Amino acid sequence: MSDVTIFKNKAPSAAFAALNAQAESLADGIGSSYGVVHYRGKNWSLRLRGETYNFTRADDGTPLAFLDVIILRQLPAKSKSYYPKGSFERGEDGPPLCSSLDGVVPDPGVKQVQASACAICPRNEWKTNAEGRKGRECSDYKRLAVLIAPSLTKQALGAALMEPVFLRIPPASLNALAKMGEDMAAQG
Repeated sequence: MSDVTIFKNKAPSAAFAALNAQAESLADGIGSSYGVVHYRGKNWSLRLRGETYNFTRADDGTPLAFLDVIILRQLPAKSKSYYPKGSFERGEDGPPLCSSLDGVVPDPGVKQVQASACAICPRNEWKTNAEGRKGRECSDYKRLAVLIAPSLTKQALGAALMEPVFLRIPPASLNALAKMGEDMAAQG
């Protein structure tokens, strides 16, 4: 049974008079999704609020060779994503068939769960292909929250973006990321 005595002898608006409606909005925690940094074919871009912005050099308009960012946060574990062989076309940003942000269990809402846990998933097993190379069908990656240098976002978007965006570090770059972290820690 709920307690409605706060309304006794008061209009509902009076019962909530102490609340600050401007400070507590029904929109809290709801907003546009975070932007995502992409790197394809030596081109850096940002997908933000349904639009794609390319990062180019100010002097000649060619693609930037690198993107200056400040790393804000990281997920503590490697994330995972599974695209069936031949299902991912370059240039398309469709979701994977199965994915896990924590690398432990599939995310809610994945298209097709491959196993109840990543550790027992057949897509996460190391296998040797016909060429003799070891690999897994499910890819590891790190997801970082970064702030892109405001001068770069001002040039690409027309205004400096002062909010975090996600940067996905692919499997081939994970060792370099770890080495960079070790080097930074050694420098204090």
